[in-house]
Amino acid sequence: MTAVNRTRLVLLAAVLVTGSGFSSCGEKPRQPAAVSTAAAPEENPDSTAWAEALWLDSMGPRPVGRVDRLEVLEKIAARFRDYGAHAEVRRFRLPESTQHWGGKEFANLVARTGLACRDTVLLGAHWDTREAADEDPDPKKREMVVPGFNDGTSGVAVLLDLARKWGKSGDLPFGIEFVLFDAEEGIKGTDLYFTGSKQFAAALMPPDIACYKAAVVFDMVADRDYRVFAEQLSHSANRWLYDELYAHGDPKVFSPSPDRIIYDDHLPLLARGIPSILVIDLDYPAWHTRADTRQNCSPESLQMTADMADRWLRKRAGR
Repeated sequence: MTAVNRTRLVLLAAVLVTGSGFSSCGEKPRQPAAVSTAAAPEENPDSTAWAEALWLDSMGPRPVGRVDRLEVLEKIAARFRDYGAHAEVRRFRLPESTQHWGGKEFANLVARTGLACRDTVLLGAHWDTREAADEDPDPKKREMVVPGFNDGTSGVAVLLDLARKWGKSGDLPFGIEFVLFDAEEGIKGTDLYFTGSKQFAAALMPPDIACYKAAVVFDMVADRDYRVFAEQLSHSANRWLYDELYAHGDPKVFSPSPDRIIYDDHLPLLARGIPSILVIDLDYPAWHTRADTRQNCSPESLQMTADMADRWLRKRAGR
């Protein structure tokens, strides 16, 4: 890591501690194309990750304002357990003095398999969906919830698909930790973004941090027009991890070349010294709109992401 990049990460850590200066997923996509009007496949026998996404999507959006949202998280936890992982829901509240969300209850989910605290690989995603479609081209829809099939459901689907394959792997030479972060989506003009991952990272003690070998966060990984680059900050710190992971993906889709700085759940982990990267296609026309539905997503994109991660884990496990 160069001195410039060290300085940048120190500044990043300071921003995360103060909670200021963040916007969800970094910035608005560049020159978005028209949203697809094609019919979306309901089932796809070649994509087990798509089946996971459809299952989660059937329970509806999961914005902070939804009354029974934590019940949905408990159902997700039960699914991880069905796949053999040890899952726990970690609930927490923000101080009453917190603007907008004071006193509200949130929760992260942590599911584990393999060895405890042994070169652990953290696989993360946010499970919440956005409360307001504030980027929708129709002003009348901007206060409606975002369905969140890509932004909030796709990453969880990848983790569930991987848990289905790895949850009962008791003979692993390392640990796998599936972490679902709450409240990655915040409110414009506030410091509420990444509430779950900031809480998760802040609670880690030095011995906990030493357990992690790598962390990969998945967000918005089901776009029909799918092209993924490396996020700039995490690439500066952990280029090796992008190279290692993307070597197992389609090079026409996954490029380890750095693109933009994107603010997402990997940054609180990175700020605590955990080697962390972000897999995301931010150039998604339906980002933060009412059009973020399965109609504008692809089973193939979702599965190739899960399969890339699966091949990477198999390589690390010597399988």
